[in-house]
Amino acid sequence: MQPSWHNDPDLPYEYHLLIAHPSLPRVLLMGKEGDWRLPSFVPDERDFRVVGHINEAARSLLGMNTFVRRCLRHHYDPESLTQYRVYLLACREGNSSIPDNCRWFGQKGLPEIGDPEHLEVVGRWLNEAEGSAPDQRAPWCAAGWLREAATWIGEQLQNAGVSQEGPIEQLRSWSLSCLLRLPTSEGDVYFKAVPSFFRGEPAVMRSLSERYPDLVPPPLAVDVQKGWTLMSDFGGQLLGSVPEVDAWEESTRAFSRLQVEQSKRVESWLELGCPDRGLKTLAGMIDALFQDSDLLMLGAPWGITHEELSRLRGMSLRLKLMCARLADFSIPHTLVHGDLGGNVVVKRDGFVFFDWTDACISHPFIDTATIISWVFDEMELPMEIGELRVRVRDAYLEPWSVFEPMNRLVEAFELAQPLGVLHQAMTYAWLTSSVAEDARWEVQAGLVVWLRNLLKKMDGGSG
Repeated sequence: MQPSWHNDPDLPYEYHLLIAHPSLPRVLLMGKEGDWRLPSFVPDERDFRVVGHINEAARSLLGMNTFVRRCLRHHYDPESLTQYRVYLLACREGNSSIPDNCRWFGQKGLPEIGDPEHLEVVGRWLNEAEGSAPDQRAPWCAAGWLREAATWIGEQLQNAGVSQEGPIEQLRSWSLSCLLRLPTSEGDVYFKAVPSFFRGEPAVMRSLSERYPDLVPPPLAVDVQKGWTLMSDFGGQLLGSVPEVDAWEESTRAFSRLQVEQSKRVESWLELGCPDRGLKTLAGMIDALFQDSDLLMLGAPWGITHEELSRLRGMSLRLKLMCARLADFSIPHTLVHGDLGGNVVVKRDGFVFFDWTDACISHPFIDTATIISWVFDEMELPMEIGELRVRVRDAYLEPWSVFEPMNRLVEAFELAQPLGVLHQAMTYAWLTSSVAEDARWEVQAGLVVWLRNLLKKMDGGSG
C-alpha cells in the first residue's frame, strides 16, 4: 500500500518539465533572451508516480511527444508554503521540432533561468548526461530505453498473433516500476518493467499462473533478466472499491488457500529468488532500523520526530518478543504477496491477485496488514468496521484450521497485525537502500507512514 507523498492538498502545485534532446545533452527552455524558463503547468493529479497527464501537457504546451524518465526534484516547504516538482522527459525519436519560443541549450552557454533552483537542477542533469548515471538508477531513466522496450513488445505481440493498433501510452513511472499500455486487436495490453532488485516478479507470476491461472492470469510474455512482463487487461474492479462484504470474504479465503498450498513449496520459491523475510529475519532488523536516523529522515519536515523515535526504540524488545510468540504457533511460513491490499481485482467469475514485486517468504498473516490495518481505514463501509474486520479475518483464517484450532488462529492473527505493519516498514527501508540516492524520497515517505501506523497499532494495545 502506497502512502500519500508529503504534500499539502491546500497549496497550489506546479510541475516543471526538463525536456531532453533526443540525441544530445541538451535541455529545452522556453521564453526569450533574459527570461528563460522550464515549461510548466499546474496538474490536477498529485501522485508523482502517475505520469500520463505530464506527457499530455507536453503535447498541449509544445506539440511534442515525450516520455517521462523520472522526477528530478520534489520540493515541499511547509514554512514558505511552496511545493513543486521537476520532471525529466525524453523527446521521442523523430520529434525534435520545437515551438518558436523555445531553444535547446547545453552546459556551455546555459543561460540564467527564472528560478535559481531550477538552474541547479538543470546543471546537475546536464552533468550526468555528459557523464554516467548512478548504478542504482532505474533502467527506464536511460536514453533509448523506450525504443528497446517497444521493440520487445512488438516482437512478443507478433509471436502471440496479436497486432498493435495504436501508440504506446505511459501510465506510471517511478524508481520501482514503469507501466505502459497499448491497444491491440485483443484489447488493451500492459507492459511492466521493474528494477533489478524486483526481477523475481516475472518469474513468480509465471510460476503462479501455471498453478492458479484463474487467480494469476498467465503473462503474454516475460523477460526475467530484464524484469519485463507483458500482460492482458485483467478487467474487473479493484477490491478496495467494492462494498459487498462477500467479495472481501471470498477473495481473502481464496488467497489464504493459495498460501496454505504453497507452504509446502517454500524451498522452491526461495530457489526462484523470493527473499527470506521470516519472523527471525524481521526481529533481527529491528534495532538497526530504529538506530538509522538518516533513513528515518529524523528532523525533516515529513520525517520521524525525536519523540516518535524514542517511542519506537522503547518498543524494540516488545516487538522481538511478539515475533518469538508468533513463531511458537504451528503455522508455517509460506509465499507472501507483500502488498495485497491494493492489488486484488474482483471479476464476475472470481478474483485476480497482481503486482507481486514484494513477494517473499514469511509468516502468512503478515499479508493481512495491508487489508485489515490499512484499507478498511480508508473505505466507506456498509457495516461497522469491527464487524467487517471479524468476517474477513475469519474467512482468511478458515483454511489455516488444518494447523491450529480457530481460537488459536485468532490469537495468532491479532498478534501478527502490528508485525505486518512492521514488515511493511522494513520493506520500505530495504527499498530506500536499493534505489538511487536522489530518488530515496520516493520511498522514504512510505517508511515514515508505516512506522507511524506501527506506533498507532502498538499504542492501541495490539500484542
